[in-house]
Amino acid sequence: MSYKNKKNKLIVISIIVLLSKLFSNSYSKPLKVKVMIFDNVKEVTVSLYNCDELLVSTVKTYSKIKIKKPIKIFFVDKDTISIGNKKFKLPVTLNCEDKIVVNKKIYDGEIKIYPAKQSKSMRLINIISLEQYLYGVLPYEIEPSWNEEMLKLQSIISRTYALANLGRHKTDGYDFCSTQHCQIYNGINIRLVQKIKKIVDSTKGLVIVDKNGLPIHAYYCSSCGGEIEDISEVWNVVISPKYLQHKKCNFCKTSPYYSWERYVKKEWLKKVLVSKGYKIKEIKGLKIISRTSSGRAKQIAIISQQNEIVLPAESLRSLIGYNILLSTKIDEIKVFQDELYFRGRGWGHGVGLCQWGANFMAASGKKVIDIVRFYYPTTTIKKKY
Repeated sequence: MSYKNKKNKLIVISIIVLLSKLFSNSYSKPLKVKVMIFDNVKEVTVSLYNCDELLVSTVKTYSKIKIKKPIKIFFVDKDTISIGNKKFKLPVTLNCEDKIVVNKKIYDGEIKIYPAKQSKSMRLINIISLEQYLYGVLPYEIEPSWNEEMLKLQSIISRTYALANLGRHKTDGYDFCSTQHCQIYNGINIRLVQKIKKIVDSTKGLVIVDKNGLPIHAYYCSSCGGEIEDISEVWNVVISPKYLQHKKCNFCKTSPYYSWERYVKKEWLKKVLVSKGYKIKEIKGLKIISRTSSGRAKQIAIISQQNEIVLPAESLRSLIGYNILLSTKIDEIKVFQDELYFRGRGWGHGVGLCQWGANFMAASGKKVIDIVRFYYPTTTIKKKY
């Protein structure tokens, strides 16, 4: 090994040791996270839950606004918004004694309003504790009626995923967005709040960690279709962690998404491709030209009379829609006169834990730690706070 390689290796080891020490310590106070809940909006409707006074603060002012019915917040200009009949300079912080309702979604914590990057609009960020964040994630990232052991596992996974990805949108001024890009966060589900709070609280501080004591990248998908995908086949990583490598999964066959069929109009897909800058006049056919280690489509060729466009299968899935082409584990493609036929298995990228498979294991009597060791081998669970 050269001196340079030795030096680089020592730097990597030093960073791992430093991070390990950082995350091995208990948190002295509740961790706060910033979640972007609305962006590029010109107006929102605000009301209050279990209170009647909205506290509005800016850098220089502090006001109390009585609210008995929903009111509008409008963007006025580059640094001003209107709340009711009053104008406030951005940034603005909203608080109340209980919860704030924005566009019929209920939020704990405080809400900060900033100018959005898109002109003449606002960005709203919800500032809450990590545990409060999980109250608003769990009901939307998993079926709430599933086995209790599975719900506990999902709360640990979502906490782990959040800690590993803290600051993902740091350059934009927040930690997480509220979409599938991070984790779906829709605030408090009043109908399920007691059940969800009980589940999350029962796992408080529990995190899945690697051999260095660091929170793992706890990827998960709805249904793997029988095989877990290696992370290197989906994202550009140099080395696949042992807990995110290809393996068989025989537990998600009860999933309604284990196998599926979809039809896509050729003319519609052509218009989508053209809108994204691809030059194509007529789709003559589709052909899978390479597959991953788990049998998922890796590259797909779109064939026309004039040319052939080769796309990563995940890119084609994105263009068609994640809720239409459920995964890239495509077993068959047929070309008809006006339509394309896809037959495949699973829903999602297939990396990490298979939720339908994990729920089957939980319903069969397996405990959280058993399921973690199956889907994330070489890892364990530790209490961080």
